[in-house]
Amino acid sequence: MCRMERRLEERITRRARVQHGLITRGQLADEGATDRQIDARLKRGDWQVLRAGLYGLPGRAPGWPSAVMAAVLAAGEGAVASHRAVASLLELPNVVRRLDVTVPAERRVRLPELIVHRSRHLDAADLKPIQGIPATSPARTIIDLASLYERAKVAAILDAAEECGLVLLPLK
Repeated sequence: MCRMERRLEERITRRARVQHGLITRGQLADEGATDRQIDARLKRGDWQVLRAGLYGLPGRAPGWPSAVMAAVLAAGEGAVASHRAVASLLELPNVVRRLDVTVPAERRVRLPELIVHRSRHLDAADLKPIQGIPATSPARTIIDLASLYERAKVAAILDAAEECGLVLLPLK
């Protein structure tokens, strides 16, 4: 392998490592990989095709964080993990694991296995990466869960989040 190929491989590996061993075709192109190079690696079986344009690299750790990152990458530009996906990553109680992602309101995303929410307002204060995954902040996540669960369940989730130091509530 020539030095240029090695450098490309290092860039790809570095980028995928911070994304739980995942990378998109667009990101590969951003790193300098040509369609021919990408297709050759896919043909050799160097990378696992997870869905069109989304690949898993060797040594990728399976599990929930990887599944959530894959959902965010598959949903595309501006997508973040949200709702039950984030609550599960934060290990909040009584929340069923679901692959919820939120995208900007003007985007239309339809992918099997994903529950896609659209938002007109997703400010920087609403975002906080979790385990390297673009995600809604704990406070925004709890607000989002209020649209899915009854009041008593959300109150219990909020109490648990406060107890873990994920959110600060004003003194009563």
